[in-house]
Amino acid sequence: MTSTRAYQQSLALLLPVTCLLAASANAQSIWTGATNTNWSTVTNWVPVFPAEGANIVIADDTTSSGNALNVDASHTIGSLTFGSTGTRTTAFNAQTNAFVLTLAGGIVANGNFTAVGPTFRGNFIASANQTWTVAGATGVFSDDRGFVFRGPNDSVASVPSGT
Repeated sequence: MTSTRAYQQSLALLLPVTCLLAASANAQSIWTGATNTNWSTVTNWVPVFPAEGANIVIADDTTSSGNALNVDASHTIGSLTFGSTGTRTTAFNAQTNAFVLTLAGGIVANGNFTAVGPTFRGNFIASANQTWTVAGATGVFSDDRGFVFRGPNDSVASVPSGT
């Protein structure tokens, strides 16, 4: 009888914890860069600092520091969306330095980037099968800047262009 009661109490305690873990695995955090460009600064994120595996949204409206993200520790994220509906149009730069950012859930970037498109510099891993939706203006390449991936030691400052 005592062991059954202890088992039931254990289940009662574990169930809320399990639900919280499942909810945080699918949580979403929005990068605003309100304070600075560092990932680890809690006030750069709303509504909460991202848990590992969280989906990340790069806010449509950001401060100048919100246009850059300095990944100051290795992280794994779910999906990465540019703008609340995937249509952010302003430039964005992510830098990992010596760290690694692992993307597990794909990218959505349907905006027509009017300046420089998103630039990723450093160590990025796209794990597993994922879908990347990258769209924008059709026609001339200079109307939509696309994506740029650069290695950690690439010091080229120009953005590729063409038609």
